[in-house]
Formats: sequence, C-alpha cells, structure tokens
Amino acid sequence: MHVSSSPGLLQPDKTLHWPPEARARRRLLAPLLLPLLILGSVAGYFLLAPAMRPFALAVAAGVVLGGAGAWLLQRRRLMRPLACLHQAICRAEESAWEPIAAEPGAPLGAIIDSFNRMVESVAAQQREQRDAIAQAEQAARAKDSFLAHVSHELRTPLNAIMGFSEVMRAEIFGSLGSERYRGYAVHIHESGSHLLEIINEILDLSKVEAGKFELAEEPFALARALDVCIRLIQPQARLHDIEILADIEADLPWLLGDEVRVKQIVFNLLSNSVKFTPRGGRVCVSARRAHHGGLTITVEDNGIGMTPEDIPRALAPFGQIESAMWKTRHGGGTGLGLPLVKAFAELHGASFAIDSARGIGTSVTVSFPAARLLPVGDYAGVLEARELP
Repeated sequence: MHVSSSPGLLQPDKTLHWPPEARARRRLLAPLLLPLLILGSVAGYFLLAPAMRPFALAVAAGVVLGGAGAWLLQRRRLMRPLACLHQAICRAEESAWEPIAAEPGAPLGAIIDSFNRMVESVAAQQREQRDAIAQAEQAARAKDSFLAHVSHELRTPLNAIMGFSEVMRAEIFGSLGSERYRGYAVHIHESGSHLLEIINEILDLSKVEAGKFELAEEPFALARALDVCIRLIQPQARLHDIEILADIEADLPWLLGDEVRVKQIVFNLLSNSVKFTPRGGRVCVSARRAHHGGLTITVEDNGIGMTPEDIPRALAPFGQIESAMWKTRHGGGTGLGLPLVKAFAELHGASFAIDSARGIGTSVTVSFPAARLLPVGDYAGVLEARELP
C-alpha cells in the first residue's frame, strides 16, 4: 500500500496487482498447500535415518514454536492499533473526531496517519462552520438593530407628514386657496401611507425570519374579516374595471388567530390578484370548510398567471415577476406581499399552496387546521356587542 497525496486517502499500489490468470491459479493451489506441506514433512521424517529423527523433531518443534511466537507477537502489535482505530471510528460516528497517537514505524502507520489527516480536515471544516454561524448570528443582530433604529427614525417624521397633510386636505384651519393644493396634500398623504406600509412590511418579515414575531391571538368572526378585506379592495378593483366575486360559506365558524394578520393575508392576496389581472377580469375569494375538518380560504383570478419557474421567485423576499402590465399600472413594488402571506399562514399552522399557469390565472389557497375553528354560537354575544355603535 502507498499513501496518496490527498489527505486521508489510501490507494493500493498498482505494481502489486496480479493478472487474472495468476489469481485463478492461486485460488486453485491455496487449499492444497497445507496438505502438501504436511505430507512432505511426514515423508521426509521417515526417509531420515532413525538416529536423526529426534533431532529433526526438535528442529521442527522449534520452528513451529518460533513461528507461533512470532505470529502472536505480530498479532499483538497489530491488535493494539486496530483497537485504537476502531475506538476512534466509533467516536467519529458520535461527531467526536479525535486523532490517534501512534509511534513511528508502528504497524498500520500509513492508515493511522491517513485517518489523522482526515480528522484534521474535518476539525478545520467544523471550525469554519462555527465561525460562519457566529458571523451570521452577528450579522442578524446587527440587521435587527439597524431596522429597529431606522424604523423609529422614519416613522416619526412620516407620522408628522401624514398628520399635517391630513389637516391640510381637510382644510381644518381654513381654505388652501387652490384646488391644486388640496390635490398635493392628498398625494403627500398617500405617498406617506405607502412608505409607512413598506417599512412595516420589511419589519414584519425581518421579525418572522428572526423567529421573533408573535401573534396576537383571539377568537374573531372570519366572515366579517373577509367582508372588510373585500370592501377595502373594491375601489382599486373598480378603478381597473375588475369584478370582485365572493363565495363565502354560510355560518362560517370563528377563527382563533391574529385578526390583523389574517386580514393582511387576505388583503395581500386580493391586492396581488387585482394588480396582475387585466381590465375586464375577475377575482374571486372563497371560504369554506374543508374535508379534513379545517377551513380553506382561496383567492383566484384570471390574470396573467405564472410559470412554475416564476413561483419560487415570487415567494422569495423582494422577488418580482417581470410584467409589462404591472410596470405600467404600478411602476414596481417591494415583492413582500406573498412572502408575508406565506409567513403569516405558517405562523397560524396553516398550509399555503399556489396553482398558476401563464395566461390562465392564479389560485392561492390558505388552509387553516381544525384546531383553530370555533363554533359561531359560542361567541354570539361577542358578535352582537361588536356590532353595536
């Protein structure tokens, strides 16, 4: 055997390879070797003179005992490094990589040296992995700190801008003197609201990715939440001549969850469908009990749709699908809508599925587990109280 230049890799010496014919002859002659040796020794013993036979027996006994002693000594020298190697391999199976101490010139030295080089290589890789994890954790902490600081620095002036623009739009302290000023105030308020929405989405996604997002769970009427989302999206849909259809099952159960985030799930899906559906199209939102005892919410449209390759990109943070209609109608977006929908659904223990085809449309289904459904009758009093003015 000779050790290759690659650490931890042993390769047989090609000069020791036997031709196939020679290996076949060895396999045939090997079983006959010991009987022939014994037969030759017995014949030689009887051919010797009687006076020489005791001497021959003594020599033969010495050879046998010497050979046995040499074999036992060699076996002992081999068994110790083999036992060490076996223990080291067992420890390596438990991710405890430790080198083997071997004396120079010891049997199996090449194998032990190769194993030790492999241990050093694995240890170096583990150190690199630990360093990379530590750097990633440090970068995540820095990102969280940066986002928290930036959100505070941006939200404070944004709230002031939106408040003052609302005062100007309502002309609380008197007329602005020109209709164009009122229009400017409206645009300032809308732009500030859009920017605040983007900041909130980035912060929400950052908290979800860091595992720090907590749901404010309480029972709420899902049918009312869906109705609110439909009414909110209607102005945008009418602006682009898109019909909004609702197929809500009667006596829909209450849902145990974060009402604000469930509304965000539905509204983001409706908003996406309206954005990617051409004029004259339709968007349908449905909610009904599922056969597995849970509840499914589906938003379906006959818009431009996506290819199978587009779906992973659409679900990636800040991922966007190239669309001339989208750019013309909206001028771009953050690409956070679907990632947030998927994240909020999974936080509720719900499954998330997309079925889409280019030129046909898209259907997105969020399936809530049965454990989150509550009978309507148990909360009738709460519902009546919320309906009071």
